[in-house]
Amino acid sequence: MGTQDMCTKQIREFCEVFARFMMVDLPPDWPVTYLEACWYLHQAFIVELYRSIERARVSLSDGQIAEMFKQPSRVMLYLLKFGYAFSPLTVMEKNRLVTDLLSLVSCRREGDIYCRDGRNLIWDVERVEGELQSSYCFDGALRESERLVPLLGRLRGRLTLYCEAAYPLCHPACHETHGCYQLEDGTILLVREYYDLRPTIWQFMSHTYVESVRIMERYRKIDISIDMINAHGPVTLASLSDNLLAFSIQANGGVLQDASQVAWLERTIERMGEELNHVTSSYSRRDWIRKIIEVHQYQLKPLKEAMDEDWRDPEMVARVSDKAVPTEFLRHYNALGQSAQLPGQMGLPTLVDSLMREYTE
Repeated sequence: MGTQDMCTKQIREFCEVFARFMMVDLPPDWPVTYLEACWYLHQAFIVELYRSIERARVSLSDGQIAEMFKQPSRVMLYLLKFGYAFSPLTVMEKNRLVTDLLSLVSCRREGDIYCRDGRNLIWDVERVEGELQSSYCFDGALRESERLVPLLGRLRGRLTLYCEAAYPLCHPACHETHGCYQLEDGTILLVREYYDLRPTIWQFMSHTYVESVRIMERYRKIDISIDMINAHGPVTLASLSDNLLAFSIQANGGVLQDASQVAWLERTIERMGEELNHVTSSYSRRDWIRKIIEVHQYQLKPLKEAMDEDWRDPEMVARVSDKAVPTEFLRHYNALGQSAQLPGQMGLPTLVDSLMREYTE
C-alpha cells in the first residue's frame, strides 16, 4: 500500500472515530457554543499548531514533541475541533496535520490510540511498579477513617470544576485519566493526573501554589472504561467508592501522608476556583473567546520556547476575537449535528463521508 493510501486509510479511521464521538460526547456549550469556539480556534490556533510542529520536526523527534504537549488527550482534543472545511490550511496541510497529531498521540499512548478497548495506557509495567513503590498509600487508614473516602471524592470534584473553568471548552487539556492497569494481585490501578493548573494567562494566580496533582487509585476488578479524551464510565461514583482499596495523592510532586494534608489540598483547589470565578463573573462573550484562544496558545508554550519563539500573540488574539462567526460555518456544522442525532447508527455513514471531505477536498 502506497504512502497516500496509508494516509487516506488513517484519516478515514479517524473520521469514523470522530463521527461516533459526535454522536455521543459533544462538549457542553459553555461559556460560548462549541461550534463558535472551533471557528475562532481554526483562525487563531490550528494553523499555528501545524506550522509549529513542522518547524519543530527539523530538529526534534516526534517523541520529543509529544513530551512537550505533556499528555495524549491534550493532543487528541486538537483533532476534535470542527472547522477543517473552513480552515486556512490547504488539503495537503490538513492531511499532514491529522497524521502528525495521530503520530504524537501514538508516542505517548500504548495500544489503541483511540482507546476503543476502554483503556488509556501511558505507563509501562516498570513505571507502574516504580510509582506504586514510591507512593504512600492510604490503605489501612482508608477503612479506619470515615473522612478519607468523602474527602477524596470532594477533591476530585473540586479539581474537575477547576479544570473546566481554567481551560474553558478544553478541560481535558489539563488532566489525564489513564489505566486501567492490571496488577499482579488481580486488582486494577487508575491514575488521575492534573497538570498545568496555573496557566500564566490567568495573571491573578501568581501566588497560588498548586501546579499539579496526581491521584492513584487501586480497585477491586470492576468494569471501568476510559475514552480517548479520558472520560471514564460506566461505573457510578458509589461503585467506585465501594470498590476502592487504596489511594495515594501527590501535589506539586510531594506525597501527601495524612488526612489533614488532603484537606489542605482540597481547600486550596477550592480557593483557586473561587478566585477564578470572581475574575470571570463579569466576562463578556468576547472576553471568553479571547481566553479560549489564549489557553490554547499557552499549550504551545513548551514547543515554542524550545524553538526560541514567543507563544503569545495578543494582536492576533484581539483581531480574531473581534470577528463574527460566518453563517455558512454554523449552517454546515449544524447540519452535521442533525445527522449525529439520528436514531441508532443511521447518521454514521453521512457523518464519516462529510468529515472525510473536510480533510481530502
